[in-house]
Amino acid sequence: MVVAARKGGAEREQLLDALAALRAVRDELSAWEPELISAARSNGTSWAALAPALGVASCATNRRPPGRAGHPASGEVPCARVPISEEPDQPQV
Repeated sequence: MVVAARKGGAEREQLLDALAALRAVRDELSAWEPELISAARSNGTSWAALAPALGVASCATNRRPPGRAGHPASGEVPCARVPISEEPDQPQV
């Protein structure tokens, strides 16, 4: 569908259907994250070890939204989603 959209060959309804499907997949995948984090933490995985897999540079409190695994209310120390710089000389954002 993306290839057809890039070439201008996708119909309006096809694009809307594809966007709705993408949304459903995104929602499904986002539900997996807290479950996988919880399973990893239950198996003794530290937040420092989880950070690279989550695409974060450091662990900090109060960075995750309420209701998500690792929120301070859960009693765990969550990792902040901070992009990891490609080059070591660049400051973290």
